[in-house]
Amino acid sequence: MIFKKTTTISISNKTKAIFEALEEARPKHISFSLFLAMAVEEYVDNHGKKVTNAKYPRIMDRMDVWNECIEDLSNDSLIKFNERVSQLNNKIRKEINKRL
Repeated sequence: MIFKKTTTISISNKTKAIFEALEEARPKHISFSLFLAMAVEEYVDNHGKKVTNAKYPRIMDRMDVWNECIEDLSNDSLIKFNERVSQLNNKIRKEINKRL
């Protein structure tokens, strides 16, 4: 894709509501193009990269990223990881029970 000073995008009926929601969320002191770029950057950072410097993916990363991470863990790391997941599961279960 070649970007010039101005690049045009088409807004279909399917995407119109998405762009309207973005415009509604945009702080008035930020241009729409900058805000769109920020939204794209956030998406790419959270969904577009498989390579990371962190030992573990982010909690809400795609499952294929998690699958690859888990397969690459040593036996000791896998056991420690499973213990942490159990702790988190217990905490989440308690929080859900408290809220419901």
